[in-house]
Amino acid sequence: MSYHFQIAEMRKSNIEELGLTDVVTGLVVTMVCDHLGARQLKTTEVKLPDFTSTEGFTEFSSLTEAQVITWAENSLGTEFINEMYEKLKIQCEECIAPENAPVVILPPWVTQ
Repeated sequence: MSYHFQIAEMRKSNIEELGLTDVVTGLVVTMVCDHLGARQLKTTEVKLPDFTSTEGFTEFSSLTEAQVITWAENSLGTEFINEMYEKLKIQCEECIAPENAPVVILPPWVTQ
């Protein structure tokens, strides 16, 4: 089973008192879970911490996907990410072997 995050949206604004423009303040991220051919998605919003200084600021045009995903993971926290993962895992397994799926069997007079 594998999972990864995709950035669906980025919200940005200016912080005039720090002279910063195009500051990413929020994200919409989707966790994608792939398991034995089944794929399930869970989307959530992420509010990023406010900048209080220019230290560590990266210009919007210089951001990388990996950097933004790290921000999302840090903001969501391990416990929340694990909960998302477990729910998606259950959904994937349900797609593969539905609990209430009818059982298909051959009649007794049919031989293979």
